[in-house]
Amino acid sequence: MNWFEELLEYGKDTFNLLRKRKIIFLPYVALILLKMAIFLVLFGFGVYIARDFIDGGMNPDFIFDYSFLPMGILGGLLVGLIALVIKSYIDAGISSLFLLALKGEEISLSDFWAGGNYFFSRIFGGNLLIILTGLILSPFLLVIYVIVGIITLGLGFFALPLLIGVFLGMWQVSLVTNDSDIMTSIKNSIRFGKDYFWPFLFVNFIEGIISGVTSFSGGGSNNSSGIKYDLELNELERIPSFFWQEGINWLIGLGSVVFGFFFIITSLISMIFDVFFKGYYFVLYFNKRAHL
Repeated sequence: MNWFEELLEYGKDTFNLLRKRKIIFLPYVALILLKMAIFLVLFGFGVYIARDFIDGGMNPDFIFDYSFLPMGILGGLLVGLIALVIKSYIDAGISSLFLLALKGEEISLSDFWAGGNYFFSRIFGGNLLIILTGLILSPFLLVIYVIVGIITLGLGFFALPLLIGVFLGMWQVSLVTNDSDIMTSIKNSIRFGKDYFWPFLFVNFIEGIISGVTSFSGGGSNNSSGIKYDLELNELERIPSFFWQEGINWLIGLGSVVFGFFFIITSLISMIFDVFFKGYYFVLYFNKRAHL
């Protein structure tokens, strides 16, 4: 059996595991609710600014008059930190459920809470370490990212994120499976990436494509450049402000509903694939760790 056929078998094993243990999906509902809450806060803030922008006569300078921008940034960081805490706890609990399921044990929500409490501090610490390291090294990594991307005619823009996934994708799985510390888990993940580079690269490539599709939440903007801005503004001034302001407000409201519905649907689809690939990583590591 070649590595491709082996990966397909692991996919079947993951599907059968989730089919028999549907309870694993339940904690991800909380993650969807978290995403929706963050979406509502950020989108509501954007709508608030847009409405004030319209009421202010659509003056571009109005956007830069917000004295509370620093507080907005601080609030965004706080929301991000809270989201990271909740996601880390859910990852810890879900990982514990997958490990118990692979061992053939019966699982329940109490196992999720137990696993979350036991592994949370290390999962959160590892996530925070990786994020902070990425931020510190971001100028250096950005230069490499751009140079490699240009040299490879764009292929490097896709290759570098895949390589990061290959070498760091298994650290949480290793941590929970081996009950190890953060640094040991990261080392094990790098070692796994080296030993099973091409198969794991293929898995990350497929996951990246699916994640990119399911994470898409809106098309690009067709807004024209400033060449037509003065003409459009002058035309708007000829129309009674009540009509065009109310019309734009109505469009914003309709867009909010449509975008929110689309966001919920894509979140549900994304949840299914997120759970599948997390389970797939456990199945893959659980079968291969004896050969490491």
